[in-house]
Amino acid sequence: EALRLLDDLLKGTPALTAIQKNVVLSARGELFLRPSPTGETSPDQALTSFHEVGNDPATPAPLRRQATCRRADCLRLLGRPDEALAAYREAAAPLLDNPLGELGGDEASWAARAGFSAISVLQERSDWAGAVRLATQLARSNGPHAAKAADLANRLRLEHFLWEK
Repeated sequence: EALRLLDDLLKGTPALTAIQKNVVLSARGELFLRPSPTGETSPDQALTSFHEVGNDPATPAPLRRQATCRRADCLRLLGRPDEALAAYREAAAPLLDNPLGELGGDEASWAARAGFSAISVLQERSDWAGAVRLATQLARSNGPHAAKAADLANRLRLEHFLWEK
């Protein structure tokens, strides 16, 4: 029922503004990731919605970061870890590339979530050195997630005997 209402909004008159459309598409993507009454999800359909939101230049930065992170989640669910890792890195880029930069609340949260998800993908591959590098980059960034990332980097170094030269 909710999905039908969202689709009606997307097709409706008057036309939605670009921001309204992207909010509705994001909600649509989230619905596809929720289990149906039969317990199934539709990450492929969610991926389409999140891709559209993330690629629309009219999308505000926090919503674009969220959509990119959720797109990566869909790719991971679909068994496409390389693409998921690239999307997670894209969503986390402001924290990784500009550690002293200032991100707003939601945008910073989604960027940090993407960074930790990327680390998780690297751990699943047993790429311990890559996971440590990424955690170290996150640890250099501003925000409450920095301490958690530093702790993770240290734990991974100790568990996998990765010593810096």
